[in-house]
Amino acid sequence: MIQHFSGNHQHKTLALPLTTLIALLSCNSYGQTDPFLIGDLKQMTLTQLLQLEVITPSRVEQKLIDAPANITVITQSMLRQRGYKNLVEILQDLPGFDFATFEDGGGEYPNHMLNRGIGGNPGSPKLLILLDGIAQNHIGFNWSQLFGEEQLYQDLERIEILQGPASAVYGSNAFSGIIHFITKRKLDSDKSHASQTTSTLWLGEDDTRSLSAFHQSKFNNTHFNAAFKIYKTDGDNGLGRYDPAGYFRDNAWPSISTDDFDNNSQFVTNGDNPFAGSTQPDGFNTSKDDWSIRASLNYFSPNLAKQTSGVEQASMGLFVWNKEEGLGSYTPGFEYQTRSDTYKVHHSAQHYFADLDYRINSNVLSSSRLWYREDRQLPRTGFQYSYRFVNLVKSYHSLNTLWGAEQQFKWQLANNDLLLFGARLTSADKMDQVVSLGAFQDGNEPFTSSSWSGATAVDNPQLGIHEQVDVFSTEEQALYATYDGELNRHLSYSAGLRYDHSEDYSSTVNPRLGLIYKVPNTLFEQWNIKLLYGEAFREPSIFELTDEFRGNNDLAPEEIRTTELVSQFSWQNSQPGMVQSLSLDASFFHSSMHNLITLVQSTGTDSGSRYSNAEQASVRGVSLSFEGQLSHQFSAYINYQFTQGRQQGRWTAVDHTASNKWNLGINWLTWDNRLNVNLRSNISGTRKVPQSNGYYQNDAPGYEKTALTLTINDWTIGSLRLSPQFIVKNLFDEQFAGVGRQDGRSNRAEYDPLTNVNPEGFVPAYHPQPGRTFLFNVKMEF
Repeated sequence: MIQHFSGNHQHKTLALPLTTLIALLSCNSYGQTDPFLIGDLKQMTLTQLLQLEVITPSRVEQKLIDAPANITVITQSMLRQRGYKNLVEILQDLPGFDFATFEDGGGEYPNHMLNRGIGGNPGSPKLLILLDGIAQNHIGFNWSQLFGEEQLYQDLERIEILQGPASAVYGSNAFSGIIHFITKRKLDSDKSHASQTTSTLWLGEDDTRSLSAFHQSKFNNTHFNAAFKIYKTDGDNGLGRYDPAGYFRDNAWPSISTDDFDNNSQFVTNGDNPFAGSTQPDGFNTSKDDWSIRASLNYFSPNLAKQTSGVEQASMGLFVWNKEEGLGSYTPGFEYQTRSDTYKVHHSAQHYFADLDYRINSNVLSSSRLWYREDRQLPRTGFQYSYRFVNLVKSYHSLNTLWGAEQQFKWQLANNDLLLFGARLTSADKMDQVVSLGAFQDGNEPFTSSSWSGATAVDNPQLGIHEQVDVFSTEEQALYATYDGELNRHLSYSAGLRYDHSEDYSSTVNPRLGLIYKVPNTLFEQWNIKLLYGEAFREPSIFELTDEFRGNNDLAPEEIRTTELVSQFSWQNSQPGMVQSLSLDASFFHSSMHNLITLVQSTGTDSGSRYSNAEQASVRGVSLSFEGQLSHQFSAYINYQFTQGRQQGRWTAVDHTASNKWNLGINWLTWDNRLNVNLRSNISGTRKVPQSNGYYQNDAPGYEKTALTLTINDWTIGSLRLSPQFIVKNLFDEQFAGVGRQDGRSNRAEYDPLTNVNPEGFVPAYHPQPGRTFLFNVKMEF
């Protein structure tokens, strides 16, 4: 990476009960099929699946097996077949992804996850989220978003998941990988006028209910797409979950309020706590009230396949979402009022775009895009303490906006090589968090009339103090190019280079190189070996620079270099036999990171930690994915991930990560292809915890978690087609918890309502997860 930065700114024994059944079988459902017809996918061979085109690795269409990346594709059929509701559920079944929180989100942040041992920071800012090419990470805080119920799934064509750095193509945030949601823009119909509408109704425990719908219509060459989703649940309030240390049960209120304001708004210390002598409510707020809307209007040229000049495609659209959710097991229940209605996150976002593809000649295509984005942290994001300011709410708000323009040219050369080059300009206003104490603020202005810092000042603390925060205006520019070509019939390559310049951190240049060797053989249908090298960077976010407890204004951008060897092969049985097809993917990777932004212990801060740049860090690993199909009706998969990090000169487990993790699944299509049975398990070895963890010693136990999905396909009532689905999550009622996010420093044993009402640390050592739960949905096509 060429850079010129400046600026301030215990192992659980695993019986593997399904292994014997699954070890020889596997299937991932890739492909572009009618999402309503589950059986269609099984008619595709694994060889055909590897021929599907992806766009994320090089921003041009390429066959999956030939793309210069370690990439997985999740289709609409797979989403439906497995009953996935959100991105966390999807990524749990793939090698390399580890989560601290599963069902109850990440508290104030979207989530806490690691990708191949990389991540762990609040909001997972090292992973880039894209929707039709537009970044969805928080503009100011870099948090990767759309992990929860705010994302729409019914209108998706596929999800492309790339593991490895990709700044050479996408710039900052593409540090550990990319999740790319790709929507369906065209209605598949030969009629000049046609329409189709599908809707899905979800019902579940704890008054869970959701309604989503997707409509497509076309008039000649213009296609209209619109989708919406409403999701509501009271949640289980964390009751009955595995909580061995008692972070969220049987906690007495503190006897005193260390800091407070009396009825005359006078600051007092160590006064009587109005709830002293009683017990705090058990559990934590897990309610959700989310909605989202997405729409696009798309024109496609009627002579697209033969067109040598003129407009090929023009699109415009929008995506708006809002989520108001309980903070879950975000903080310990003895220091915070975790069952309060005020204990929640309230975020929203929106973006608008316009695209134009214009063919200059038969070899050159111009693609232009304009877009506008907003991220809002709304004032009802907040909580109440138990040991201070007991009757007052601490709340946060912010508004971040961004304008962007991008121009690309795709040039098909005479020898079928492909050159892509482009330029990008963005202008953003990034607002620091506004922190208030008392009444919720009105709007998202960069100020508060009830400042938290004013109420907690060392000298003369007061309520109702006005405070203004900074808004940082930042412009960024980028130039990039990729070149994809062939050296001979067996060896192809891809090279990429990108220059990024920021007003805050000067400039950086990031390269990428991929070599793909098509192994000549007579045994396998296809066998490709890929040697990949990539670099990436990520600038520190406003949150990391200025956070009230952990901020560090001297952070430098973090850098990564990754080398990876990938082998992919498939075998197709040309004769009738027991096994129809098999495929195997294997990956070996090594990543070296410099200036990695992490949380380190700091005795001089209220939180006990602050952000800092690590000098050097490395991670390495192996992933294996075996897929096979026994018959049209029966298939299965198994994948495995091994991960290690280098600490103090030796290779060992990575904090918050399982060194060994297996994912298994079977799919059975029966009852004349009308009943689909899908069974999947996540089997994790022990998970290493940081030394600061307040409960576990070295490792947290592993777990085995299984999901069952039953789908009845194509049930017709008149002109209405129904597809009922029944889902059991955590089928065997496994008691488990996620590893405590960040430092997990809070220790329940240190809390005493009389003598120690505020022990060190505010992050619980683990996050209790729910037991067996049931969901039902029915999909309807009109």
